[in-house]
Amino acid sequence: QNIDVSNDPAVIVDEFKTRFYDTELFFDPYAKGKFAHYLFNAYEHRDKPKTLDIALRLIEEAGLFIEASHACNERLQAAQLTAPANPFTELLSRKVTAVSA
Repeated sequence: QNIDVSNDPAVIVDEFKTRFYDTELFFDPYAKGKFAHYLFNAYEHRDKPKTLDIALRLIEEAGLFIEASHACNERLQAAQLTAPANPFTELLSRKVTAVSA
């Protein structure tokens, strides 16, 4: 949605949350926001030391997040949705007639 997003991980996670999680565009029909939480959790704990088990779990969760991202993209393309719904679109597209006083 925003091809000019920063390379800063904090900005990327925040943009993802705002544009895809908060709007529920990323939500899986069955798992809801589960796969997004993998990203949020990995980012939140990015500076903590990793054991082998944690690293393997992160790799598995990253793969699931990527699969969910592809599924989200397919749903958006199928719906021809390119941006979060704007509640004012319908109002702005209406024909306005002038009222004389």
